Amino acid sequence: LLVVRPDSGEPADIVVKVLDKLGDKFGTTTTSTGHKMLPPYIRIIQGDGVSYESLSTILEAMDKAGWAAGNAAFGSGGALLQKMNRDTQKCAFKCCQATVDGKPRFVYKDPVTDKGKQSKKGILKLVKRDGKLTTLTEGEGDESEDILIDVFENGKLLVDQTCDEIRARAALPCKDGTTV
Repeated sequence: LLVVRPDSGEPADIVVKVLDKLGDKFGTTTTSTGHKMLPPYIRIIQGDGVSYESLSTILEAMDKAGWAAGNAAFGSGGALLQKMNRDTQKCAFKCCQATVDGKPRFVYKDPVTDKGKQSKKGILKLVKRDGKLTTLTEGEGDESEDILIDVFENGKLLVDQTCDEIRARAALPCKDGTTV
């Protein structure tokens, strides 16, 4: 089974573009309603930009392009509730380096439709420079400066912390002197 997750771009457009590319590569059958259907081992899941309002727009675009709704599954996070998501907060957790055949390889995304979603690559370090937190990429910097700590590794808990300990370590000073 191959499930493709489109990322970035206008959801109604990007879903149809991905379906068209998959249809060109893997072929389609025709449903009883005359719509194109990918082979049963290929589907897409669209989560980016999905809300109660946008879902019908995406399905209408699929229908207009001749695609059956059964080709896609839909998911959504914060957009369904409070219109806040990882994009509004500029926060996402991604793989940034992998070892392939014993050699490190950068893993990153660089979407042509949204350069603001370009991810960091290589080994990352969080350091304090001139009083500000800064992320170093591609293995830069001295490991002793890294503020981040390993908590989980390969499914094992390395550091058992209480909620109070985490809150104390995460407390950040505000301009008015209070902490959050």
